[in-house]
Amino acid sequence: MLSYPCKRLKALDKRYRTRYHMSMLENLAFLQANGLEEFVRQQNERYRCARCGKLRMVHQEYCIHCATLEKANRKRKQAQRSRK
Repeated sequence: MLSYPCKRLKALDKRYRTRYHMSMLENLAFLQANGLEEFVRQQNERYRCARCGKLRMVHQEYCIHCATLEKANRKRKQAQRSRK
C-alpha cells in the first residue's frame, strides 16, 4: 500500500517551497477542498504579471514577456540613437 504523500513528492515539495515559494502538497489540498475551477482562478491571479498582464512561470521571479519586450525596446532605442 502506498502512503500519501510519498517520499519523492515530499522531497520535491520541499525543493519547490525553498526555491519557488510554492507547495505542491498545499496545491493538492486546495484542489481537493475547493475544486479545479477555483484553483485555476487563484493561480491565474497569483502568477499574472501586474505590468503586462501575461502569466509568468512559477520557476522565474520575473515575467519573461516583459523582460523580452524590454530588451527589444532597449535595442531599438540604441539603434535610433546611433543613427542620429
